[in-house]
Amino acid sequence: MRLKIIVISILFLLVAIIASQNTITTELKFLLWSVQAPLIVMIVVIFILGLVIGLIFSSNYERKKKLTLPIRQR
Repeated sequence: MRLKIIVISILFLLVAIIASQNTITTELKFLLWSVQAPLIVMIVVIFILGLVIGLIFSSNYERKKKLTLPIRQR
C-alpha cells in the first residue's frame, strides 16, 4: 500500500512538472479547423481521446470474441 502511494505521488509530481514547463500556447490545425490552447491541455485531451478510442475498440473486440466462442467454452 505504501509503495502504491509513493508511485502515485511520483507520477503526480512528474505530471505537474510537465504541465508547468509546457504552458506556451500552441496552435493545432486539422483540415479547416484550428484551435489555440496551452500545450499541456492539448497533450491531455489527445491522451484522453486515445484512451477512449482504445477502450471502444477493445470492448468491441472482446464482445465479438465472446460471441464467436462455442457454448461450452463460455
